[in-house]
Amino acid sequence: MKLISFSTIVFTAIVLCFSCGGPANNNAANTDSTANAVNQADSVINLTSFSSIPDSLAGCSCIFSESENKYNANSYLYFDDLGTVCLISIDNKIVVLKPVKITEVISEFANDEYTAYIQNKKNIGSGAESATMTGELVVKNKKGAIITKKVYGVCGC
Repeated sequence: MKLISFSTIVFTAIVLCFSCGGPANNNAANTDSTANAVNQADSVINLTSFSSIPDSLAGCSCIFSESENKYNANSYLYFDDLGTVCLISIDNKIVVLKPVKITEVISEFANDEYTAYIQNKKNIGSGAESATMTGELVVKNKKGAIITKKVYGVCGC
């Protein structure tokens, strides 16, 4: 009889160990997926347009918009003054970026939170002191989010 009660105790202990671990692990998994969803929402980049360039930055520059129509309507996504400062707008707030890498092919600008550059530039027309271009604006944040938009703009003096 002692043998039966000992096996019953061992069996009951095993069942309790495995049944208690199951729901706790599922709750932890649910909590982790909720935290991941919140983290992903926090890392979304809300790139917005702006319509004016400070007078102090007037001069030679590259200015890009989502389309030719938006460019002509002064609705910009990206401005750089060919090497010293870049402006983008996140959540309708101007973000100032400084150069981190300048080459003939790409100019990369960044601050503590964001990095931005135009890639795959293609010259689609030239004026006396300017070039009309298309390309892709890439904006990254430190949380790992990346947004890429096709853009139209003009570089020149």
